[in-house]
Amino acid sequence: RFRLLVTHASIYGMATFHGATDVPAWWALMVGHTPWSDPAAFDHYAPSRLVSRWRTPTLVIHGEKDYRVPIGEALALFEALQAHGVPSELAIYPDEGHHILKPRNIVAWYRTVLDFVARRWG
Repeated sequence: RFRLLVTHASIYGMATFHGATDVPAWWALMVGHTPWSDPAAFDHYAPSRLVSRWRTPTLVIHGEKDYRVPIGEALALFEALQAHGVPSELAIYPDEGHHILKPRNIVAWYRTVLDFVARRWG
């Protein structure tokens, strides 16, 4: 069991992600299915299926301008974690996309992660 989780640009619901990402064909190729060709197989990889079993403190990080993995995935994950009583925090970078590229945000990203680890590890 992990003591903590840090997730950046995470996918939460496979079907919703497939419909909102800017690369749905690539993702279907990677998984081998689409949500409509084999819903059960496609959803097999969805963290949303297992969130009720999560207990590990989790930091969810996301760029608000992310079109690869839209911000709704992070918001849905965080909401589910909160609803299940999982200690969790959400850090959104409003002016970033899929990658954190602005120097001030890179520094903030590392501080956020290291602060979370320091608070939860000890």
